[in-house]
Amino acid sequence: MQECIRAYFKKLNTVGIMANAESREKIINRICKMPEDMLNDLDNSRLMGIILDDLGYPSENNDKELSVYSFDTEVFSVDSMYTDFLNCINILTKGELQIEVIKEDISKVNFEEGNGIQTIEFKLLGEEYRFNARAYYDWFDVTIIGYLNEIVRNRNQDKSFYITGDGWQNCIVFYNTDEWADKYNKIFPELMIEKV
Repeated sequence: MQECIRAYFKKLNTVGIMANAESREKIINRICKMPEDMLNDLDNSRLMGIILDDLGYPSENNDKELSVYSFDTEVFSVDSMYTDFLNCINILTKGELQIEVIKEDISKVNFEEGNGIQTIEFKLLGEEYRFNARAYYDWFDVTIIGYLNEIVRNRNQDKSFYITGDGWQNCIVFYNTDEWADKYNKIFPELMIEKV
């Protein structure tokens, strides 16, 4: 198992997704300590998902730099989930989109019934935008990623957001060029990404 994980790290390096030696060892140890029945059930796509999840958690990377961002779509802090998401998108894009002045309005959400509209206002590259997320209990509305791609396209940026899943309920987000995405998908057919 360790050699398989190390091989994935080498392949990830070829697409610019890096992990320092300490992070690699932590991830390898965490995976190898999983119960044996879970390890036996891991196919390549789920193993790759776990690796990307670990590389993409901001807390694992001291909130400074991400080359991939992974988050659980069932969220604990529902009143700030989109603010947290956009702050991590800022880290993922290395500030390229200059997302700032994030305001989140939950006044039209009925948390008991699990419905309503959660409004997110923010500036991106100096322009003001508003997204109305559909509330469904404590689940994140991933259509905001498509909304960000629409903005990026209209702003003539040469990169887009791409996503995949980890086989469970995490959303894994990348920000890069179409050429990069094609290269990634050729190298990792077991966990392909798509533009939304």
